[in-house]
Amino acid sequence: MTESGGRLSRTSVAVPAGCYLPVKRHGSLLFISSVDASTSDFELPQGMVGDTFSVAEAREHAALCARNIAAAIERETGSLDTVAGIVHIRGMICCTPEFAEHPKVLDGCSETLIELFGENGKHARTVFGVTSLPGGTAVEVEAIVELKQDRMDGAGQIVGGIRAKEISLETIRAAQRSISGTAVRTPLVRSESLSQLTGGNIYLKLETLQPTGSFKVRGITNKVSNLTEAEREAGLITVSSGNHGRAMAWIARELGVEATICLYSNVPAHKVDAIKRLGGRVEICGETYEEAEAGARSLMVERGLIWCDPFDDPDVISGQGVIGLEIADDLPDIDMVIVPLSGGGLFSGIASAIKAVRPAADLVGVANRHGNGMLASLEAGHPVPIDEHPSLADCMAGTISP
Repeated sequence: MTESGGRLSRTSVAVPAGCYLPVKRHGSLLFISSVDASTSDFELPQGMVGDTFSVAEAREHAALCARNIAAAIERETGSLDTVAGIVHIRGMICCTPEFAEHPKVLDGCSETLIELFGENGKHARTVFGVTSLPGGTAVEVEAIVELKQDRMDGAGQIVGGIRAKEISLETIRAAQRSISGTAVRTPLVRSESLSQLTGGNIYLKLETLQPTGSFKVRGITNKVSNLTEAEREAGLITVSSGNHGRAMAWIARELGVEATICLYSNVPAHKVDAIKRLGGRVEICGETYEEAEAGARSLMVERGLIWCDPFDDPDVISGQGVIGLEIADDLPDIDMVIVPLSGGGLFSGIASAIKAVRPAADLVGVANRHGNGMLASLEAGHPVPIDEHPSLADCMAGTISP
């Protein structure tokens, strides 16, 4: 991994199996990759040199992978307590093919992760390939770790040296400048029928007039504008229920950037077709949003792409927050803003803007009752998995990642 202009760009590095060093941070993600053994003082597999490994040896190698990953995290952040979860581990083991996916081999890694990280180590997606090359052959191993964003000290520094990018009126105004001329400044119009029905003055913000038919173009435009040229050239990847993917395909086409959008089988066909027409590379990964995200994270590592989150990203949230500034400008005496609530990116952005310039206004989030991960997680007090069902509000369904 290398870093360019203060941002992440990826290069593949190969090393003797089991050797790790910390690599780079990107937002709340810590990327760990294999490096040359001569530069590392981490533990190497002992007594496991040869053309193949036994199951027991491969299991120990997998456990060693987990321990070295933990050492890399601790060295980089100062504490294993910074870990929110292990997103993905991918690597090669010198063993015969029938051992590659052997449960005992995979358990060697997963059990060690649970031992080291407790609950936060339970849900790692672990993939080990195989090679029959002689022992000592360089093999590539990579991991992605999600870091906690709430371990902040008084100076705004996360314990262990990780710094979160805040969302503020300044970042939203910067986003407003960044997306000007690309995203549409949509009108705020009074609805006669809804006003009569409620006995109040109801206004609609017509985000359907955006180039791709939804507000999503604002956030992804701001996100991509904040990437370095090297990151754009690496290509972008995301997971989507349709609208974010369509917006990313559109801005990628406008900028001449490659974009991969991971969807799931329940995404409506017209949204899939729209993304393809815009030049987006579509990958169908499973039957649910959660499965599609897992597939997208895996492809990100495999292909060295840049992750563009649909909602959990400060640049995306700031881009969506421009809607709040426009509402406040067009209706200075606004009393209440009602916002659809799915992953929370739209609500977070609009709420940040409105409360900064119209602090007396109320914010209300509206969610579909069934299949909405945010609603279920708020009720439980922590992220929880949910069952997804066909719905008219298909773009608001899905599990919220921990």
